[in-house]
Amino acid sequence: MTSLIRRADLSDFLPLRAAFVAAYRQYVGVIEGLPDVSGGLDADIQNNDVWICLENDVVAGGIVLEHDSDVTLVANIAVHPDFGGRGFGRLLMAQAEICAQQRASRILRLSTHEDMHKNVDYYQQLGWQVLSHDPPKIVMQKDLKV
Repeated sequence: MTSLIRRADLSDFLPLRAAFVAAYRQYVGVIEGLPDVSGGLDADIQNNDVWICLENDVVAGGIVLEHDSDVTLVANIAVHPDFGGRGFGRLLMAQAEICAQQRASRILRLSTHEDMHKNVDYYQQLGWQVLSHDPPKIVMQKDLKV
């Protein structure tokens, strides 16, 4: 199998949207007020730093990064469940660190929902810390060496 990560372009919009929708499907109807996880993804591809991971030319997942001064925000990250457990999440988070460091960001930040326990645990394993918890929102941060 061949895996790679590259910057997304508009031709990736539909398969990336499908990966995001599939990844969040388990939370639909379970987590109240879950936002449209794929809404504005086409604009993100045009205006932000969006990366996809591929396996055998199939979009397995992606990450949306927004850069602001010394903070890079992980606005969204998802891996299609069919590709879970293969290291794509780690690959995408590593790409976020590379992009942040290239822009001289000192901090990576993200928000997640308190009911997404697996995500919080996963991010902590990757060195992220809880910055704030204002239910139901958890803000997490990772300090970078620049």
